[in-house]
Formats: sequence, C-alpha cells, structure tokens
Amino acid sequence: MKKHLSALVLAIAMILCCINLVSAENNATFTDENGVVYQFSNDSSYLILKSGLNTAGTVTVPSTIEINKTSYTVKEVASKAFYGSSATAINLPTTLDYIGDMAFAYCPQLTRVSFGRAKVTLGNRIFAGSANLTGVTNYSSLEKIGYGVFEGTEWLQTKSVSTVNGALYLGKVLVTYFGDASSFSISSSCTCIAPDAFSGNTTLTSIDLTNIKSIGSSAFEDCTELSSVTFGNSLVEVGAYAFDGCSSLGGEIALPDTCEKLGAFAFSKTAIETADLSKTNIASIGNGAFKNCDSLCQVILSESTKHIGNYAFQGDSMLSDINAQNVLSVGYDAFKGCSFLSDVENFENVESVLSGAFDGTIIYEDANGSALVIGKTLYKTEETAVSLAVADGVKSISPYAFYATEEADLLALPTSLESIDENAFISLSDGTIFVFSQNDTVYTDLQALPTGTVYVPEGKTIENDNISLGYIKGISVTKAPNKSEYDSTEQFDPAGIEIELLTELNGVECSYNISEIGYEPSYTYNFSISPSIKVNYCGFETSFDVSVEISCVPGDANRDGNVNSDDILLIRKYIAGLVAEKDIDLAAADIAGANGVNSDDLLLLRKAVAGLVSLK
Repeated sequence: MKKHLSALVLAIAMILCCINLVSAENNATFTDENGVVYQFSNDSSYLILKSGLNTAGTVTVPSTIEINKTSYTVKEVASKAFYGSSATAINLPTTLDYIGDMAFAYCPQLTRVSFGRAKVTLGNRIFAGSANLTGVTNYSSLEKIGYGVFEGTEWLQTKSVSTVNGALYLGKVLVTYFGDASSFSISSSCTCIAPDAFSGNTTLTSIDLTNIKSIGSSAFEDCTELSSVTFGNSLVEVGAYAFDGCSSLGGEIALPDTCEKLGAFAFSKTAIETADLSKTNIASIGNGAFKNCDSLCQVILSESTKHIGNYAFQGDSMLSDINAQNVLSVGYDAFKGCSFLSDVENFENVESVLSGAFDGTIIYEDANGSALVIGKTLYKTEETAVSLAVADGVKSISPYAFYATEEADLLALPTSLESIDENAFISLSDGTIFVFSQNDTVYTDLQALPTGTVYVPEGKTIENDNISLGYIKGISVTKAPNKSEYDSTEQFDPAGIEIELLTELNGVECSYNISEIGYEPSYTYNFSISPSIKVNYCGFETSFDVSVEISCVPGDANRDGNVNSDDILLIRKYIAGLVAEKDIDLAAADIAGANGVNSDDLLLLRKAVAGLVSLK
C-alpha cells in the first residue's frame, strides 16, 4: 500500500512540475504537459506561445501560467506555432493580443477554433490550407486581420458565417465582399477592412469609410469604377496597394489627423488631383504611394512627414506643387519623371537623397550640369572642371553624385559633411581628395573609395588599402595682403593674401594654395583692441599682424567709439582684476593721467557720463 501511495505521490509531483512548466531549452523557454512551448516576451512581462507542433486533439491555450509562483499572462501566439500539427480544435484565451502569420496553417485535422472573445489582431494566412476548418466562434472582439487568413478553408468556401448585404464580417472586420452593388454601406460596428476585401470589384463606384480605422493591403485594388471614397476621423492606417489601380478615383483625397501610416502603392495609378495629408501624423510616405498618378498636381504634406519613400511620386508628370520643407530624406526615384517639379526651395531641409530621385524634373534640368544641391545634400554634379569643391553646408552626398566627373583631379569635402553614399565616387578616377569634416562616419564611408590620394585632418584615418592616406597639418599665410596699414575704424581688406594648406604624405611635407582647393577663409579681428588678424580655413587657424593706428579717446576703454556706462563697467572689472590688459585700452582708461588706472579714473568717468565734466 505504501509503495502504491509513494508511486501516486511521485506521479502527482511529476504532473505538477509539468503544469508549472519545466525549462526545455533555457530559462526563457518552457514546455507544458501537452508539449506546447512558451517563451517570455523581451521584457519578461508576459508569455508567447512559441510552438505546438506536436499537439493533437483539442488544444486549450490558458490565459495565465504560473512559473516559480509568479503568474504570467499569455498574450501572443507565434508565427507557425501549430503549423501542420494534428490539433482538431483550438480554444484561445481572452487575453490574446496577437496571433502570428500561419500560426494554424495546414493543420489537416483542424475543424474548429474559438477566439475566446479576445480583442486580438490576426497576422497573415493564419488558417491557410487547414481545409477542414468549418467552425469559427467567439470572434466578436476581433479588430484587425491580415491577408488570406481563411485561404483554402471550408469555412470560407461555404460562407459559414452569414453575409450581410453581400459582405462577410468577422467581429469588427469586413473579411470579404461578394456583392455587385455600385454603392455599399458598411456595418456601423465594422472598424477594419481586411486585405483584398473588395479587390478587383468592377461594380463598386462609391463607399463610405467614416468609421474605419484600418484599411488592409489591396483592400480596393483594381476597383476600376470606384470614384468616391469618404474617409472619417477614425482612420489610422491605409495599407499597401489599398487603392492601387482605382483609375476612376479622382479629385481630392484628404486624410484625417488620426492617420499615421500610408503604405506602399496605396494610391498608385489613380486619377487623384490633390492629396491633402496636411492634418495627418504620417512620418513616412510609403514606397510608390502615389506612383503613376498622371493627374496629381498638388501634394500637401504635414509637419510630421520626414521621409518620402522610393518612387513615391515617380511618373507623376503633372506634379508641380509640394510642400516638403519638413522632409529630411528622399528615396530613390521618388520624383523621377515629375517634369513640372521646379522649386528646389521646397526641399530646403532635406539631408539625404538617393539616386534618381529628381531625374526628369525641372529642378534637375535647371542645374544644367552644375552641382545640384537639394537641401543639404549634393544630389549630382556633371561639372568637368579638374578641381571641384562640394559646397559648404552640404551634409550628405548621394549615390553616383560624381558619376560624370571622371576628369576631376582635385576634390574638396567640407566641414559640414556627415555621410557619403558608398557609390558616390564609383566612377571617379585617380585624384586627390581633401576631407575637412570631423565626423567619423565620413571616414567610415570613404572606405569604399576605389583609388586616389586622400588628405584628412590629423587624428582621422581611413581603413582602405586602395588609397594613399595623407594628413592636413594646418594653414600658413605665405603672402601678406596688399594693404597692411589701418586705423582702428577700418575694415580688413584681404586682397592679395595667399594662404597654403600644409600637408604630409608618407612622411613628406607639402603644401597647396587654398585657391586651388576652394572655400573662402574667414577673418576675425578688432583693430580697436589689437592689430592681430585670426584666419580660419575649414577648421584650421593661424594669425598675422598688420599695422594699426589707434587714436586714443579719453574714457573709451572698450574702443567702441562711445564713452558710456559700458566703459564704466569695464574699468570697474579691470580694477577688480577681472579683465586682462589686452581687453582694455589702458591709455583711454587712464583719464586722470597718474598712477595707472584706478578709482580716480572711475570717478572722473562717472562724472563725464553724467554730464558733470568734460574729458576733452
């Protein structure tokens, strides 16, 4: 009896261990008594059903599981979790948020599924190929589904759920439309149009989407007669290809402020004339979103839109007006063939442009082969000069920017540069490149250079065996300017000055006149204080002196031409030891003319500023 009791206790203990889950692979993965594998989410706050491939019969997914005396909620079913399993029925908990792609696909014995009234989002082709699925229940809270969810199932083939005016609903989702009406009223409880729901319909001419939050991919694709669509203030997402090929859809489309996503090719090949996205929160215009819209003339973007995707407006030959001042990046071929696009100032803040983006536009044609800068990006240049300097202020260089400049022997890259596409210099022949940027990303990007000699600031390097690497050591004034004598009120005249860039290559020092390289130096001086002129060239500095005739005005300690309270403050600071001698005109400050600058001078200056005495 004791032996039987011990065996029973041991069996119960083993079952409890299974129920409480025992680690199958590592601390983040667990398997229950039915062979269902769970794993922790990234932040370990809930569980994901990872795999149930070895299951059979009815599978009931629990809402919570206790692990080491802590309860965890089951919120997800991973992609292909039960793919091809022998499960006959699936009971899902109300706690689920998401079911991954093909989670229950090609399960030959699966006949029914209960969604447990969960407010769950379904991925793509969840039950695809599970041919015997006929029973779908407790789905009233479903809000969003992917494409092909019931593809190849008996449930879909026999329209197991009653259609409403030709539409098949699943919870709050319109799964598909079987009707042929010209105008269709969607159920007021519906908030999502499933992918492909109306795809290829040739009778529908108008539809009201006022209550819809999400429009699935290809939902209205090739609805060639659809000419009127009403969007409401609930819309969050327009999926890829949603209205692609709706060739009768014209006039203006205006998306609401709730809209956050515009998918690839969403409105391509439509007859839209104006796209008003000004109130939306769309950060990125999807690839090809308005491609080949032959009638599109105006696009109004919102302040939220920072990126325009690849070929987003390609082939829109009538597009002439777009406000893209807030856009930071433009994908390849984005505006290719927009032959009326002419105002480059609309893209003044763009920091990255990919190849072909503005080919075939007036913007490109007006450059006439000169360096075309789009915002802060060198897009392309066809200049044939042997010496080229990328404009100061440019932050990035686009792919193939120098494809037509094989003859350039000398190229200069500015201090403002932050990135270079790896194909920017793909056709550049052997030459010399001066790089003045301090941004390390630039030197990583230059690892793709095919050949040449590159000079970089000391402390920078390029891991590239194809090039000869030299260093920029500084600058030097090798010829003084023509004018060398000034009074304290004159402006410096740099005419005649010559400045050289000092470099070193393989231990050998050499220099280049900056006039050969490009970029203007800047000069900083204050002749009322000092005869010294500071020269700055692309981050490198030197200085030289000229002759300055400084006329002393009693009391004008700061040499600004005025005697006022500013001079009083300066003298006070000098007496207190807070100002150096080089920063004050001591002769002008020594008003009393005895014992240096002291409180007597300060008193006289106060009286003079108050109009009580004259210092002349």
